[in-house]
This record gives sequence, structure tokens and C-alpha cells, in this order.
Amino acid sequence: MTQEFTIDDCSAGVRSAKPSVVRKGFAMPAKPGMISFASGMPELRSLPLDALADIASDLMRHRGNEVMQYGTFTGTDHLKDPLIELMKIEGIENVTRENALVTTGSQSGLDTLARVMIDPGDVILAEAPSYSGALAVFAGAQAEVVHVAIDHEG
Repeated sequence: MTQEFTIDDCSAGVRSAKPSVVRKGFAMPAKPGMISFASGMPELRSLPLDALADIASDLMRHRGNEVMQYGTFTGTDHLKDPLIELMKIEGIENVTRENALVTTGSQSGLDTLARVMIDPGDVILAEAPSYSGALAVFAGAQAEVVHVAIDHEG
């Protein structure tokens, strides 16, 4: 006898999840000449693909065993150091290698921030409209999002 796996077998969080607005943004076909900001995807034609290929090739040739291995969760020092220097230029003085966290992108950063700072029922003020990826993270953290209208000055 084969038993089927259904949504009822999943956690309460999965059962109550709503369809991803971000996923809908990825599915929307872009019109020719249009750059859609709905999904947060980069405009690929502006990327220096040849330069990136050269960098990737150089990394594999000279540091392949290092770059193909799982790294530290918080980021490597050779990446943190210039970021810390940039933050100091911006007036953020108390950042060190030990208290800096490098994420794999904005969504990873938002997710980490939500896990550390948001309790269920907390109120998040967000401009309207807001980045749908952030709204999904806040919903997953069971926060209440209150939209704040913006005007011509932001």
C-alpha cells in the first residue's frame, strides 16, 4: 500500500504559506526593452561577462580547492576587510571581523535579520510599495507589516 504525501503532512508554517509574490515576478514575461524590477533580477546585458569568466578561471586555477569548499558562515577575512574599511569611511566605526556578517545576497541578509530581530506579532513599518522579497521574509517571521505611504520626497 502506497501512502501519498499531502500538504496535511507538512508543518503549520508550510500549510499556512501564501504563494510567493517573488515567484510570480519571475514568471512575468518582460516586454522587449523593458527592465522589470518586480523580481529583483539584475539586468544581465550590463554584466561584464568576459571579465567575470576570467576571474572565475583564475580563481579555479589558483585557489580551486579553497573556493570549491564550504567557507565560513560569516564570510572570509579578505572580503570582510575592505567592507569594514568602507563602513569606516561611511562613519560606522565599531565593525570588526568578529561582528561582521557577509551574506549571499539581500534575501539572505533580510532572512538573517528577521531571525535575529523579529518576534511573532512585531510590527514592521514598510514603505508602500515594498520589495516583495522582504514582505515574504516578514510574513515568515509572523510579523505584522504596516505600509507607510511615500510621497515625492521619499
